Amino acid sequence: MTDPRVTPTSDLSVPAKSDVEIELIRIGQKLMIYAILFGVGIAILALFAPILVLLQFGVLALSILGLVKMFQGMHTPMWARVLQFISMLVPLVSLFVLLRLNSRATKVLRAAGYNVGLLGASARVA
Repeated sequence: MTDPRVTPTSDLSVPAKSDVEIELIRIGQKLMIYAILFGVGIAILALFAPILVLLQFGVLALSILGLVKMFQGMHTPMWARVLQFISMLVPLVSLFVLLRLNSRATKVLRAAGYNVGLLGASARVA
Protein backbone atom coordinates (compact mmCIF):
# COMPACT_ATOMS: atom_id res chain seq x y z
CA MET A 1 0.00 0.00 0.00
CA THR A 2 1.35 3.40 -0.91
CA ASP A 3 1.27 6.45 1.27
CA PRO A 4 -1.19 9.02 -0.19
CA ARG A 5 0.83 11.89 1.28
CA VAL A 6 3.95 11.07 -0.76
CA THR A 7 4.24 12.82 -4.10
CA PRO A 8 4.70 10.30 -6.91
CA THR A 9 7.90 10.71 -8.89
CA SER A 10 8.64 9.94 -12.50
CA ASP A 11 11.32 10.93 -14.96
CA LEU A 12 9.53 12.50 -17.92
CA SER A 13 12.42 14.70 -19.04
CA VAL A 14 13.80 12.29 -21.68
CA PRO A 15 11.43 9.84 -23.39
CA ALA A 16 12.68 6.30 -23.91
CA LYS A 17 14.18 5.62 -27.34
CA SER A 18 14.76 2.38 -29.22
CA ASP A 19 18.27 1.07 -29.87
CA VAL A 20 18.13 2.17 -33.52
CA GLU A 21 17.12 5.71 -32.55
CA ILE A 22 19.87 5.88 -29.93
CA GLU A 23 22.44 4.69 -32.47
CA LEU A 24 21.32 7.37 -34.96
CA ILE A 25 21.65 10.02 -32.26
CA ARG A 26 25.09 8.71 -31.28
CA ILE A 27 26.38 8.75 -34.86
CA GLY A 28 24.83 12.16 -35.55
CA GLN A 29 26.42 13.60 -32.43
CA LYS A 30 29.86 12.30 -33.40
CA LEU A 31 29.53 13.83 -36.88
CA MET A 32 28.44 17.16 -35.41
CA ILE A 33 31.34 17.20 -32.93
CA TYR A 34 33.79 16.50 -35.75
CA ALA A 35 32.18 19.29 -37.79
CA ILE A 36 32.64 21.73 -34.90
CA LEU A 37 36.28 20.75 -34.40
CA PHE A 38 37.11 20.81 -38.12
CA GLY A 39 35.30 24.14 -38.52
CA VAL A 40 37.31 25.79 -35.76
CA GLY A 41 40.55 24.28 -37.09
CA ILE A 42 39.87 25.41 -40.65
CA ALA A 43 38.94 28.90 -39.44
CA ILE A 44 42.30 29.18 -37.68
CA LEU A 45 44.24 27.80 -40.66
CA ALA A 46 42.37 30.13 -43.02
CA LEU A 47 44.07 33.06 -41.31
CA PHE A 48 47.34 31.90 -42.88
CA ALA A 49 46.00 30.48 -46.16
CA PRO A 50 42.68 32.08 -47.18
CA ILE A 51 42.01 29.43 -49.83
CA LEU A 52 41.31 26.96 -47.02
CA VAL A 53 38.01 28.74 -46.40
CA LEU A 54 36.63 26.57 -49.20
CA LEU A 55 36.98 23.57 -46.88
CA GLN A 56 34.15 25.06 -44.81
CA PHE A 57 31.76 23.64 -47.43
CA GLY A 58 32.91 20.16 -46.44
CA VAL A 59 32.35 21.05 -42.79
CA LEU A 60 28.87 22.27 -43.66
CA ALA A 61 28.12 18.97 -45.43
CA LEU A 62 29.44 17.00 -42.44
CA SER A 63 27.32 18.98 -39.99
CA ILE A 64 24.19 18.61 -42.14
CA LEU A 65 24.75 14.85 -42.32
CA GLY A 66 25.04 14.79 -38.54
CA LEU A 67 21.86 16.84 -38.23
CA VAL A 68 19.94 14.45 -40.49
CA LYS A 69 21.03 11.45 -38.42
CA MET A 70 20.11 13.17 -35.15
CA PHE A 71 16.76 14.39 -36.44
CA GLN A 72 15.90 10.83 -37.48
CA GLY A 73 16.69 9.55 -34.01
CA MET A 74 14.99 12.36 -32.08
CA HIS A 75 11.87 12.61 -34.26
CA THR A 76 12.27 16.37 -34.62
CA PRO A 77 9.28 18.13 -36.24
CA MET A 78 9.73 19.17 -39.86
CA TRP A 79 9.41 22.90 -39.17
CA ALA A 80 12.27 22.67 -36.63
CA ARG A 81 14.42 20.73 -39.09
CA VAL A 82 13.93 23.34 -41.82
CA LEU A 83 14.64 26.20 -39.43
CA GLN A 84 17.84 24.58 -38.19
CA PHE A 85 19.02 23.72 -41.71
CA ILE A 86 18.54 27.36 -42.74
CA SER A 87 20.39 28.54 -39.66
CA MET A 88 23.35 26.34 -40.65
CA LEU A 89 24.05 28.78 -43.49
CA VAL A 90 24.81 31.62 -41.05
CA PRO A 91 28.38 31.07 -39.79
CA LEU A 92 28.20 31.95 -36.10
CA VAL A 93 24.59 30.89 -35.65
CA SER A 94 25.41 27.43 -37.00
CA LEU A 95 27.95 26.94 -34.22
CA PHE A 96 25.35 27.72 -31.57
CA VAL A 97 22.81 25.41 -33.24
CA LEU A 98 25.33 22.58 -33.26
CA LEU A 99 26.26 23.15 -29.62
CA ARG A 100 22.61 23.22 -28.53
CA LEU A 101 21.81 20.01 -30.41
CA ASN A 102 24.96 18.42 -28.98
CA SER A 103 23.74 19.11 -25.45
CA ARG A 104 20.30 17.63 -26.26
CA ALA A 105 21.95 14.52 -27.72
CA THR A 106 24.20 14.19 -24.68
CA LYS A 107 21.16 14.27 -22.39
CA VAL A 108 19.39 11.55 -24.39
CA LEU A 109 22.50 9.36 -24.64
CA ARG A 110 23.26 9.59 -20.93
CA ALA A 111 19.66 8.67 -20.12
CA ALA A 112 20.10 5.62 -22.37
CA GLY A 113 23.19 4.51 -20.43
CA TYR A 114 26.04 5.74 -22.63
CA ASN A 115 29.24 7.38 -21.45
CA VAL A 116 29.52 10.70 -23.27
CA GLY A 117 32.92 12.37 -23.49
CA LEU A 118 34.53 15.12 -25.50
CA LEU A 119 34.17 13.26 -28.81
CA GLY A 120 30.68 11.89 -28.21
CA ALA A 121 29.30 8.64 -26.83
CA SER A 122 31.85 5.86 -26.71
CA ALA A 123 30.41 2.80 -24.99
CA ARG A 124 27.25 1.79 -23.24
CA VAL A 125 27.37 1.52 -19.46
CA ALA A 126 26.20 -1.89 -18.27
